[in-house]
Amino acid sequence: MLIKQFEKLADVLVENETCPAENRDFIVYGLSSALELSLSIITTLILGSIFGMFIESIVFLASFSFLRTYAGGYHAEKASTCYFASSLIIALVLITTKLIPLKLILIVSLVFLIVSVPFILKLSPVSAKHKPLDKEEVAYFKKKILLHMAIELVFMIILLYFNQLRLVFICALGMFILLIALLLQYILSK
Repeated sequence: MLIKQFEKLADVLVENETCPAENRDFIVYGLSSALELSLSIITTLILGSIFGMFIESIVFLASFSFLRTYAGGYHAEKASTCYFASSLIIALVLITTKLIPLKLILIVSLVFLIVSVPFILKLSPVSAKHKPLDKEEVAYFKKKILLHMAIELVFMIILLYFNQLRLVFICALGMFILLIALLLQYILSK
C-alpha cells in the first residue's frame, strides 16, 4: 500500500526534474527501507519500555544491527513478515534476558560467544539471492565484520568490568541469533 505512495512520490520527483528517471527505483527502495528501519527501531524501543528494559533493547538493537548489516543472513520475502519476525525476536530476547538466572548468565554468554564468534567469522558475509556479493564486497564486508566484532567484544569486556551481566548476555545472544540467521540463509541458498 505505501509502496504505491512512494512510487507516486518518486514519479513527482522525476516529473519535476528533482531527480533523474534512472534513480526512481532507488528512491522507492530508499523510502521503503527508511520506513521499515524506523518502524523496527520504534517497535524495539516500545517493547523495551513495555518490558522495563529500555537500555537493554537499545543495546540489543545496536549490537545485533551493526553486525547484521555486514554479515547478512536470512531475509524474509515480505517486509511485513520481516517486521513481525524481528518484533518477535526482540520480545523473546528481552523475555529471555529477564528470566535467565543471574548465576547462569555469564556461563551462557560465554557459550554463545564460543559457538557464535568463530562461525560468524567463517560464514559471513552471506549473500542473499536478491543481493549477490562480488569478491571486493566480500573482502570489504569481512573487514567490517572483524572490526565490528572486535568493537563488540571490547564493549562486552567493559560491560563485564562494570558488572553489567545482562547487557553482556544481550550482546552474546545477539551474536547467537545472527549465527542462526547466517545458517538459515546458508542452508536456503544451497
